[in-house]
Amino acid sequence: MTQFVRDLGEHGLLQLFRPFCSDLVGDDAALLGAMPIDRELVVTTDILIDGVHFSPVTTSPQDVGWRAAAANLSDLAAMGQCLGGW
Repeated sequence: MTQFVRDLGEHGLLQLFRPFCSDLVGDDAALLGAMPIDRELVVTTDILIDGVHFSPVTTSPQDVGWRAAAANLSDLAAMGQCLGGW
């Protein structure tokens, strides 16, 4: 059976990813498990939805891209704080 993100919702989608993460899961990011001892990989999941987070009538593609980058980089920085800074 095919599953769609719109049907799963945010929390359902995160539950699908949970088995691949370590115990360190933040607000919108998680530290992936099974990495070499001297490496850490953080993945962020924020997305922007047309008509919810921005209006294509009033927002340029460049502004949407900037906002998406800022939101995801902010999540990565927050995870750095969880890990004691990098």
